[in-house]
Amino acid sequence: VAVNPGTYTLFVTHDFSDPNPGNDLLTTDVELLAPPEFGTVVVNPDPDALNAPWTIDSPLGTFNFSGDLTRADVPTGNYTITWGDVAGWVTPAPETLALTVNDTITFNGVYTEIPTTGTIVINPDPDALGAPWSLEGPGAAMYAGSGDSTMVDMPTGDYTVTWGEVAGWNTPAGETLTLTGGGTTTFDGLYTEIGTTGTVVVDAVPNALNAPWTLTGPMGTLNGTGDRTRTDMPIGDYTIAWGEVAGWIAPAGETLTLAADATITFQGVYTQIPTTGTIVINPDPDFLNAPWTVTGPDTTSGTGDQTLVDMPQGDYTIAWGAVAGYDAPAGETLTLVAEQTITFAGTYTESLGSITVDSNPDGIGATWTLTGPASFSYSGAGDETVVDLAAGDYTVTWDAVAGYTTPVPQTKSLAAGGSQTFTGTYVRIPVGSVVIDAEPNDISAPWELSGPGGLQTGNGDATLDDQPAGSYTVTWLDVEGYETPAPETKNVTDGGVAIFLGQYTPVGSGDSIGFWFDQGASVSCTEAAFLAHVPAYIVYSNPSISETRGFECGVQFSGGASWNTAMSVTFPVPSTNVGVNIPAEGTYNYIVGFGTPLPTTVNTVVATLDIFYLDFFAFDIDLGGSNPSSSPNGVPVVLRPDFTEMEIQAGSPTATLAQTGGCGAKTASADSYEGVRNLFK
Repeated sequence: VAVNPGTYTLFVTHDFSDPNPGNDLLTTDVELLAPPEFGTVVVNPDPDALNAPWTIDSPLGTFNFSGDLTRADVPTGNYTITWGDVAGWVTPAPETLALTVNDTITFNGVYTEIPTTGTIVINPDPDALGAPWSLEGPGAAMYAGSGDSTMVDMPTGDYTVTWGEVAGWNTPAGETLTLTGGGTTTFDGLYTEIGTTGTVVVDAVPNALNAPWTLTGPMGTLNGTGDRTRTDMPIGDYTIAWGEVAGWIAPAGETLTLAADATITFQGVYTQIPTTGTIVINPDPDFLNAPWTVTGPDTTSGTGDQTLVDMPQGDYTIAWGAVAGYDAPAGETLTLVAEQTITFAGTYTESLGSITVDSNPDGIGATWTLTGPASFSYSGAGDETVVDLAAGDYTVTWDAVAGYTTPVPQTKSLAAGGSQTFTGTYVRIPVGSVVIDAEPNDISAPWELSGPGGLQTGNGDATLDDQPAGSYTVTWLDVEGYETPAPETKNVTDGGVAIFLGQYTPVGSGDSIGFWFDQGASVSCTEAAFLAHVPAYIVYSNPSISETRGFECGVQFSGGASWNTAMSVTFPVPSTNVGVNIPAEGTYNYIVGFGTPLPTTVNTVVATLDIFYLDFFAFDIDLGGSNPSSSPNGVPVVLRPDFTEMEIQAGSPTATLAQTGGCGAKTASADSYEGVRNLFK
């Protein structure tokens, strides 16, 4: 009896002669599942001899092939084909078809050949001239003729036409055009008749001057003023001479050639003769805003920096005014020429003072540096008085003396003609010793020590005496192939010893790689229904390297005799995977090289997997070494940035792909997908 998929109640009636009435009737619910839905896909590129390549995107994923193909028993759904390119042929457009149950869809891709010749048309004008021409084509092939011409079956490529001369006519310029397959390229050459006259334009600027000029040429000599346009002038060379205008500079003459039917323009720009210039006043220092008076053809008084424009030319004298506490510069006389600039620069000088530097205690050889205005700098030692100093702010910076604290810098203001004293007291510093012990000794590990005395660096073991008492921090620097110890801080007391021990350990001991159902490496069991796509990840955890160039590992399904389930992989960067998979045995190998370095984090996804669940039982997924493996111990491997190999441990428990509701109560069955499908048949 044929029935539809669904849930049914089964009633079982017992033998009524049984003395136990509780056995008379039994009921149970039975769920009848729908059979899987399949169809057939046919791919037919034409012509067959091309064996054209193509790609199909299907419910099962993306597949690449070439030539004709018929594939039966494939899942229903949408299929999209993309035809590959074939040299010399036009590629068919992509196509999407829907496959229904027990149906057949056919992709027909017809390639058409690209033509390799075309047509060239030669069209000189006017036609009556029968103008000559020559044509150069691909491979330096030459063609010649006259008048209009049409050439067929010409090879594709670049063609260059050269037009011949025709008496009394202007020859058009040659040109280069490209002939494409199946196309037509036309060369048009327009000849124009040669004339004997042209137009001459005279343009005197400014127009209001009505400037005079003389024009000589084939017609003789022509005099005029202002702007003028003369037509029907004989062709040839023309020369113009511009006349004088009072108060203006006349432009230079020039010669131009008039061609047939052309226009030449003589433009003469007159410039007015200047009579004024610019005076710059620049007293220094600027903050004084010093007063001054300039006398000459024009007299002006002011203060500070100024620029005086449009001043009449002639001799000018400056007198600098008085400023309290400063000596005024001497006056001077300069001559201003039209359109030129003269500068009066006056520097005021102030009364000088002195500074005394007193370092304590005497006799310790303390050195110091005194800095002040205008980039002043002076270095000395011990007690000293520095004289002839300009007013302003001065700073003493005390240099370090071994075994003593350094006084803080001091800043004081020195008045014009005044004095100041800087006192710096050094205090003896208690000292102790620092011992650096880097293990193992043979790697001579580098380190940095920061403390009251500043930053010190070194390699391997060291004993540092006479270190100022206080807090010290050792920072251990990286050694390739080893885990770097954490920084450490200790106090050094007067006469005491602080010992820093840095224990380096080989890298990789904490690294791991595992198979997970999340990118955070925390989910090892997931549930899925039949035909589901389940995302999974291979995660490199707790890396001891900042980036990796690849990895090796193997993945094995367990819990069944064979598998219909398929697993595909993508990588986070362009990669090459040479691992060999046996899907029916649940065996997958990943031997992967990254095309670009992959930066690492606490949990780094090195591969993203898509599990197409095609079985009706739960199974385990174990990650270990690849087959073959470059590890002598058969364990997973990652590649360091220098492409050397590093063995690491498998870092996850066995992952489990369970049926819906199966995580936490896992069951396994040897029944394959084929067995279940036969049951429905």
